Amino acid sequence: MRNSFLCLLFYVCSSLFLQGAEKTDWLEELDGVIANRSFYMERKESRIDSLRALSRPDLPLEEHYRIHYAIYQEYSTYRFDSAMQYVFLNREIAAQLNHPTYRDKTEIAYIILLATTGMYHEALDHLASINREQLNPVLLSKYYSVAEWTYYAAAALTDD
Repeated sequence: MRNSFLCLLFYVCSSLFLQGAEKTDWLEELDGVIANRSFYMERKESRIDSLRALSRPDLPLEEHYRIHYAIYQEYSTYRFDSAMQYVFLNREIAAQLNHPTYRDKTEIAYIILLATTGMYHEALDHLASINREQLNPVLLSKYYSVAEWTYYAAAALTDD
């Protein structure tokens, strides 16, 4: 829900800039959104709890992978350490299944988390470890967009 909150916050701020509305009206609206932060957090936690409830010991590993990935996506814009925990769980599942697509999808998720937290060197190292020639075509565009974003963010913040 943090992602939705940030999108709404961005929308309000950009609307203020683009439409030239009076600042006080938009600031009041922004204050209202911020005041409802607990509402957005409760919805996020509810979605995460619902996903966790789907996980049962008798499920195949592939289903655990999918559930963990959905939980990672919820946490990725909300709680770094929890998102990282689910990435690590999926790394183990991908290794157990010897599933290259799961492995690469998990590594891309890991790179996103590293880059989001400013760990650009580590993100770029992991990016280089992915073999693009053997990458599932479905993941190729995600790989390139993550690479572009990581290099752009690193260059913008380091002047390198």
